[in-house]
Amino acid sequence: MLSNLHPTPFVIDEIRMICMESFVQSLNFPEDDWRHVACFELSGPECKAMMYEAQGILSEGGLVHWKGRKMERGGSEHLALLRRGLEAKFSQFEMVREALEDTLGMDLVYEAPEIDYFCSYPPSEFVTALQEIRESIVKEMRECT
Repeated sequence: MLSNLHPTPFVIDEIRMICMESFVQSLNFPEDDWRHVACFELSGPECKAMMYEAQGILSEGGLVHWKGRKMERGGSEHLALLRRGLEAKFSQFEMVREALEDTLGMDLVYEAPEIDYFCSYPPSEFVTALQEIRESIVKEMRECT
């Protein structure tokens, strides 16, 4: 459930995503490209496959696209947006939040056969964000008790 590919619908900036990977991949397409919006409703693997097919034509200087903004892929603004997506996922999907809570005291690792940094959430950033979100959830729980 913690995987970007797991179907865990969430809403970010009033747009519903099927999973985190759908969000990650949608950013790679310019907003006037039909694939940008198609990613919102496709599974993570389907979006990833579409991205691999399109890599040859997506050469816009390493930019990602969201809500009229162009951001440097891997830059601070892009990473902050990805982080907001993860926060939305965990705040809106209780079962997923509980799964993350259950990892308390464990090291989180990113396991993938091949990581394509061009079209993925950078693994170290992903793990760091998960750990920080987990700490935030635990802190909220302690404050409520």
